[in-house]
Amino acid sequence: GDGTNGFYYHTDGYLLFGKQGAYVQTPAIPGYKLQEIVIKTGKSASTNVKVGVFDTVGTQVVEPFTLDTKDAEFTFSVPTATAETAYRLQVASAHNAQAQTLKFVFVK
Repeated sequence: GDGTNGFYYHTDGYLLFGKQGAYVQTPAIPGYKLQEIVIKTGKSASTNVKVGVFDTVGTQVVEPFTLDTKDAEFTFSVPTATAETAYRLQVASAHNAQAQTLKFVFVK
């Protein structure tokens, strides 16, 4: 996370992003680039939370979108990703984000 809003495993079995600014960062994998991100929200997740993809200096790469349904899977692509670059899935609103599952898909 960002050191203040955090990103941690909740005891109820989901990953919790804190409020605005919290993120999880992908690794920069040699020879691979981030293609898509899949997030499944929890049964008690907020339906007002916005998340976006940013680079490690805070530049927006994918327009923030709203996770507007509880217990649902959202898939979005990262068409401008470059190889060997780390990216952040970051909360862009004042609400907590929950993830039952979180998957980052990389391609050569």
